[in-house]
Amino acid sequence: MFADIKLSKFLLQPCLGLVGLTVSRNATIRYVANKCGGAHHHDDLAGFNELDMRLTHVGHALRVNGDNISAVFLETLGTASLLLASNSIMNLRRALAAARTH
Repeated sequence: MFADIKLSKFLLQPCLGLVGLTVSRNATIRYVANKCGGAHHHDDLAGFNELDMRLTHVGHALRVNGDNISAVFLETLGTASLLLASNSIMNLRRALAAARTH
């Protein structure tokens, strides 16, 4: 069972710790969007460059349980999974499905 929390608090929770740096879900999502999705959205270039160095050179080098899955990729999937399982998203999906049938 999951606890209901505000999205803003969920995004601020730490999800990775690399070489003395704790990384929030929000920072991880922004990093992945920038590096993999081409979003190029960052308001703190120095902070992003530090995060980029640590996640690119350390985070992607970390592999989970020998499965050759990047720790950064796994955390991104975990965050997406938690968001999709949230009550708000489930209610939205039900409302959209009901609207399509009417």
